[in-house]
Amino acid sequence: MFGYGYHLRVVTKGAGVSFNCQKIVLYFATEDISNTPTCIKIEIPALGYVENITNILVGTIVRSDPIPKSGAQDARLIYPSLFLLFFLLTCKKIM
Repeated sequence: MFGYGYHLRVVTKGAGVSFNCQKIVLYFATEDISNTPTCIKIEIPALGYVENITNILVGTIVRSDPIPKSGAQDARLIYPSLFLLFFLLTCKKIM
């Protein structure tokens, strides 16, 4: 499980800042002595959100697409309550 700090609302509005303009992206760094490419799967199961990042070369840093914040896959926590939203990250080497 990925323990992102969901205790923080990412909908701040202030001087010169538009409401809801922030984006959440995940960064991954690869490191492997076997020199084998990697694949990463990002899921938010409760929303049906899936992103696959494939063929990540050794020694590189990749970024996910922004996590959805609108529509059916809106991952924001807007109302105080018990939420079943979590990130599930799966990583595997390409053989």
